[in-house]
Amino acid sequence: GAFHEVAPAVFDGVEYTKPFKLYRVDNECNDYELRWMSVYIEGVSRDLLQELVRHHYQTAPSVRSTRYCDESCSNFIAHPALDDETRVLAEEAAGQSRAAYSKIFAALKAKNTPLKVARGAARCVLPGGTETKLVYSASVKQWQWLASMRVHSAADLEIQNLAKECVKQLELN
Repeated sequence: GAFHEVAPAVFDGVEYTKPFKLYRVDNECNDYELRWMSVYIEGVSRDLLQELVRHHYQTAPSVRSTRYCDESCSNFIAHPALDDETRVLAEEAAGQSRAAYSKIFAALKAKNTPLKVARGAARCVLPGGTETKLVYSASVKQWQWLASMRVHSAADLEIQNLAKECVKQLELN
């Protein structure tokens, strides 16, 4: 799952010991548009990230870079709607994509292509289920709106799970 225990991570001097840990930036302001909260999220797909960044008003996402980081051994995050049979198919396809990524990267590096350019070009074959890590900051008002929109049954299942966890962890009820 997306919210398992992991080793501590540090972002901007703040230690996060869980993939979904609340770090409040609270200026004692009662205005929910001026009061912000940030969370560190790990174990979610880049597909979920695409859904999340659509909520751009009063937000500030900071995402792990696929140009700076080697994605040849990146985890695959299976969509929650996949059953055992379709999960196996998706994992096989993701493995083939990672192998293609490694080959493209190696071929470009052999041609003396700069590292970030080679990784950037190779990432075009990575699946949307590639794991990403991010710090997502938003105003309290935006967190409330995001949670109310994404806990709905019409929302994608992966972002529904994240929204439900946001409601619980950020005490948005």
